[in-house]
Amino acid sequence: MNGLEKIDRLGGSTIYQIFLRAFTPEGTLAAAEKRLPEIAALGVKVIYLCSLSKADPDENQEFWTPRQKKSGCNNPRNPYRISDYTTVDPEYGTEEDLKSFFNTAHKLGLKVFMDMVFYHAGPTFAKEHPEFVDGIGDWSFPKLNYNLPELRNYMKEVMRHFAIDLEIDGFRCDVSDYVPFDFWQEATEPIRKLKPDFIMFAEGDTRTEQDQGSGIFDLNYHCSWGRLARDLALGTKTPAELVAGWRGDAKFSRLFDNHDIANDDMDHRLEAQKPPEAAETLLFLHFMMDGVPFLYNGVEYCDSARHSIYSFPGQFVIDRTKETPERKELIRNLAELRWNEPILYQGNMVWDEYSGDVLKFNRDGKIFCTINLGKEITEVQVPAGSELFFKSKNAKQTDAAVQLPQYGFAAIKIK
Repeated sequence: MNGLEKIDRLGGSTIYQIFLRAFTPEGTLAAAEKRLPEIAALGVKVIYLCSLSKADPDENQEFWTPRQKKSGCNNPRNPYRISDYTTVDPEYGTEEDLKSFFNTAHKLGLKVFMDMVFYHAGPTFAKEHPEFVDGIGDWSFPKLNYNLPELRNYMKEVMRHFAIDLEIDGFRCDVSDYVPFDFWQEATEPIRKLKPDFIMFAEGDTRTEQDQGSGIFDLNYHCSWGRLARDLALGTKTPAELVAGWRGDAKFSRLFDNHDIANDDMDHRLEAQKPPEAAETLLFLHFMMDGVPFLYNGVEYCDSARHSIYSFPGQFVIDRTKETPERKELIRNLAELRWNEPILYQGNMVWDEYSGDVLKFNRDGKIFCTINLGKEITEVQVPAGSELFFKSKNAKQTDAAVQLPQYGFAAIKIK
């Protein structure tokens, strides 16, 4: 399977991120596994698990990030500060639990990605493997030294074990731009010989010049887009600013929340500040535009609870007390539409003229989308020979037009 075929297939998919500490009160793989049928029922095709490797218990705050201190959780066990790359953290369960999770996911038709946190490690890892460390890098963490063939071989074996022995379907590579690109090449090529459709998901906003056309990374996280989109719905960014921050490349995921954004927003997440329609506007945007739609766990419940990657198990958990059938139905309908409409993952993305608070774009000149972010009602004409393809529940249809209130959206398809 070549890179184009893979990204086409992936582009029609929906990714759902699971942060285990927030996903269930237990925070374990076994508890999460029981909820996999619910996720599959949303039309999701890919599960992405946050870091599962054994977290560093070192309590010396010299090696804590400012974000970790600000959280007030006082839990030294940051899942992105690793003490042992080869072991599943007992907080989440065992390697057998991970295998069971994978098996259940695969039976449901879900692929599973997991984190590879390879730029930095924790101070305990640095003490046990001083030869692998090259001083302190960003975020006050010991930085790994990729000039050493021994470290490269160690990390390659970690990747091989999860990809081949445990049958994982892809890796999300944490701060991938900080790790030498030639390492990713060396580590990925033997895996792809055995698993040609293996997916490599880079975290960052850019791809290195070396990566252009190499086919090593199939998808890029595009973190800054997520914050731009969230701010658009909050009203702190304009459609013009969103378009200016867009990169037109199908290799980018489209998100407005993830473990980092939820962590930093604390008690002020989007769903805590705005009505449900605000997030639904972004769901529509991301399923209709180029790239790959990306959902953060709990969005199907309109979750507004605080999440923190520095929390203790069960401290902050998705709020499932509300009945949210309309949100779940919207996600199901959008995911099904995406999967069955090739234009949405293969067609060109063009931003149409926009003014003020109205955002417009089209896909290959065949599907035209409008989103109203302003308080004034906007009207969208439905030309003869076209059909209203999709609309928000608050949109009002007349004979030849659709009226969109704030957070209203509509898509028109040319027959």
